[in-house]
Amino acid sequence: MRMTGHGFDSNARKTSSPLAFVVFFKSLFGAGLLALPNVLGRVGLILGAVIYLSVALGCSFSCYLLLRAREITSELIEGNATRPPASATSRLFGGDHNSRHLKLNERQTKSSDKRHHLVTYGDLADALLGNAMATATRWTIIILNVLFTAGLVIIICENLGSFVPDNSNIADDENHNIMSGRHKVGLLLLPLVSVLVQIPWLQDMWIISMLGLAVYTGGVIGSSFFSAFWTILFGDVSGRNLPTDLWELKWDGVPAFMGNAVYALEGINLALPTVHAMQNPSDATRVVCGSVVLYGVVTLMFASIAYAGGLGGGDGTGLSAEECDVSTKCITPLMLQSLIQITLSLAMLLSIPVMLYPSTEMLEVMLTDRLEKKAESHAKWRQANNANSGVELHEFARRESETELLVGKQGVSNSSVVGYTSIDSVIFATDEEQEFSQDRSWKLRLFLSSLTVMLGTVMRSFTHFSGFVGAVGLSFAGFVLPPLLFLRAHEAANLPLRWPMLVGMAFLVIFGIFNMAAGGVASIRGIVEQMGQ
Repeated sequence: MRMTGHGFDSNARKTSSPLAFVVFFKSLFGAGLLALPNVLGRVGLILGAVIYLSVALGCSFSCYLLLRAREITSELIEGNATRPPASATSRLFGGDHNSRHLKLNERQTKSSDKRHHLVTYGDLADALLGNAMATATRWTIIILNVLFTAGLVIIICENLGSFVPDNSNIADDENHNIMSGRHKVGLLLLPLVSVLVQIPWLQDMWIISMLGLAVYTGGVIGSSFFSAFWTILFGDVSGRNLPTDLWELKWDGVPAFMGNAVYALEGINLALPTVHAMQNPSDATRVVCGSVVLYGVVTLMFASIAYAGGLGGGDGTGLSAEECDVSTKCITPLMLQSLIQITLSLAMLLSIPVMLYPSTEMLEVMLTDRLEKKAESHAKWRQANNANSGVELHEFARRESETELLVGKQGVSNSSVVGYTSIDSVIFATDEEQEFSQDRSWKLRLFLSSLTVMLGTVMRSFTHFSGFVGAVGLSFAGFVLPPLLFLRAHEAANLPLRWPMLVGMAFLVIFGIFNMAAGGVASIRGIVEQMGQ
């Protein structure tokens, strides 16, 4: 599967449903897995397991809503949707559904063929919610991808910081340039990441993701199980023991835990590209929703065993929860821990260009589309210049100025000279601007790579950071938007909607909003406290 500016290339070879299941399931494994033993210890095993499985079912349901909305919208675009005379959605929204149906088809017919495929989250939002919401959705996905990449940087700094001499605790009033080990790692990462994101062939290196999966399954999960079972069965010669609060119900840690659970589980931004790459899109619901549920069960087993084996720190283990913010920092024996930390950091370093690629590509496409729209508008000026007289051209300029063609570029005066001089200057300036933007795309990549490295270096706790991203960003994209898109798709197609589905969607939205508020506040409080230490 190959990414393009609007998603997966329509000419790429389609995959079978079993292979799509494997690829999607593999893609769900991310950095959030490393924080699960720690956050599970903040709520207790029983309470954490119930909440985590509930979040997994919620994520699966949100993926179903998104995929169903895509299916209905695709049928509307192709003109094959059925439109019954009345529906529950009509009573909910009201209005003429036939006119909405025609409006949807008209907008999509005018769009490019790539948009017809509804490959990305933004494409579907554009079809159902309009340009404004589509832009907001695309920016949300871009920001989330950047934050995901910053999370990789945090883990690299956490793992490699212990190998770098740390003199940040040395009191020296005359030297204010003392840095911690993680800051030194961040300085080393900055040039490396900046160079890696500029290498084009890294964008398509699927072997990098396979390397990351191998490190996760054989390295992190395998070594974590070994360390946990060693502690559970034999104890640790270094004095580490089993946690004493394993069965406690810690309700005060629920808000922060939900954010981390969403971060570890939510893969909704991968759902639409997966469907587009499948030979049989009708199997998409089983592939995507089944993968999410299976991933929830597998990761819960991992987190439970790792937490019971002391990899999450806490009471009775001999280590604080802050020391085990990332589970790889608490693996035993020490030699195995060092090996896993180094190999995991290397795999994540090579994964950063792959993680940043969708954001850079989406931004470049958005800028290119904006320039193309300007070029189309300026083509009107050329036609007017060739076909109309000076007076007509001046009148044309006056009308077009009201559509923000010349707003911010030039003022349209009452002199007809503007119709001949300033118009040509705008046309030539735009062509040069477009060429400049295409030739300098490396600046965009450099900016994003620098931003992610600096953000990942400053943040000291991956647990609090991932909790904030999951609570605020992913809850909106994963629990609020899918029900809205699902309702709008049914409204446009005038399809019936039963009340159990409405209740389920209402519960999903309420959970998302609650998680954004409670989880966001808890995570921000944790970040502030961590930064103040």
